[in-house]
Amino acid sequence: VVELKLPAAISEKTERIWTLYEEYIKLESFKMPLRTTYILILGFITLVMVFAGVWIAMRLSRGITTPIRKLAEATEKIGHGDLTVQVEEKSEDEIGLLINSFNSMVLQLRQNREQLDRAFSDLQTRELYLRTILQNINSGVLYLNTRGRIQHMNKKACAILNVRMEDVEQKTYQELIQDLGAHELTELANTLMHGRLPDINQELKVNIRGNVLMLRVFVTAIRDPETAAVIGILIVFDDLTEIIKAQKAIAWQEVARRITHEIKNPLTPIKLSAERLMKKWQNRDADFDAVFERSTRTIITEVESLRHLVDVFTRYGKLPEIKRAPAEIGELIESVIALFRSFKELTLETDIADGLPAVPLDREQYKRVLVNIMDNAARAMKNRGVIRVTARVEDNSLVVAIADSGPGIPDHQKEQLFLPYFSQRKGGTGLGLAISDKIIKEHGGRILVSDNTPTGSVFTVIVPLQAELPVLQEATAHAAAPPPR
Repeated sequence: VVELKLPAAISEKTERIWTLYEEYIKLESFKMPLRTTYILILGFITLVMVFAGVWIAMRLSRGITTPIRKLAEATEKIGHGDLTVQVEEKSEDEIGLLINSFNSMVLQLRQNREQLDRAFSDLQTRELYLRTILQNINSGVLYLNTRGRIQHMNKKACAILNVRMEDVEQKTYQELIQDLGAHELTELANTLMHGRLPDINQELKVNIRGNVLMLRVFVTAIRDPETAAVIGILIVFDDLTEIIKAQKAIAWQEVARRITHEIKNPLTPIKLSAERLMKKWQNRDADFDAVFERSTRTIITEVESLRHLVDVFTRYGKLPEIKRAPAEIGELIESVIALFRSFKELTLETDIADGLPAVPLDREQYKRVLVNIMDNAARAMKNRGVIRVTARVEDNSLVVAIADSGPGIPDHQKEQLFLPYFSQRKGGTGLGLAISDKIIKEHGGRILVSDNTPTGSVFTVIVPLQAELPVLQEATAHAAAPPPR
């Protein structure tokens, strides 16, 4: 045995190493339990973190899916017509913005539906109101769609045409005309068929299944206010048959009264002359030859007066047929004005619009009307005063106005001006304005009378620019026709 004494420093270090080794051996026995513990702790922490992550994810997903689910449920309710639904959401993120927009949209939809409901209710009320009016007005109303099929006809229209609504509904207007046998409406139908849709205002003499009626027909196109496209045609017509019969009867009473008056005037001197001749002849008076000459001259004069009266009456009843041709209105008016320039104390003024179109009319007959009106105006002013003639186009018609500064026409006489044998002037035949009125009516126009300012009268002659449809006008005071029996 060899003993070696080591230095104290080494001995201390050796003891320390041995002590540490013994501690290591002790700790070695704790290695597996510690590892297991660490693994368990780490696993627990991992599970906690996973659970926390899942919980957080579920919370986050619920914050997205719940509002979306509510939106889906609200959308389904809206699809079933419930516009009172509102989705509650207090978040201020993108989902909240989406829900707020959705709620605003639903509110606007609800307001729009309320407005539509009110508008629909108003429309129903108006439709009921219009239907009530249409069914009770004294005019026939016919409405056609764009294909020319009858959509509506009121009771008065059915009564005038002697048809039933259920028999003509959805028929075309051509089929209706064929059923009625009203061939006079063929040209009107052709106008509608070819798409020419001006406003038409005509008086038509129509034979409906053997029953002759005088109808005033107004046709206008109903247009879309935004596109101006034609969406329907409105036809309004009135039965003037009985009215015209009554007017003709009144006119004939006036004509008979005026003719009786005119005939009595020459008959009295004729009778007196004949009685004087008989008396002188019976008494064999010496002055018989002179009385015979004077009496026969008186009789011949008065008979000529009667013949002239008959000629004028015949001329009124047999006016020449209207022959239309394009006429230059400015030149025609100037030719009429020229006839009155010889009156030195008569001031003639004209105001003729530029660019007036050529108007289809009978030049000579139209000129005759203007001359007659101006002659009456000059005579009323005793050939001194102012006559102003204006011409313009208005509402697709030529409007010529002749204004004078004379004494004017009393209101109670204006309605009688165009009756045969009515005259304000002593010695006048009373046929001038009656003939003028008849000529203009055959042109499809009319003559209006109004007061001038400050004094005088205005005669306005209106003639349509287009002559597509003939005017089948029966004058209310047609003295040439046989009197009603």
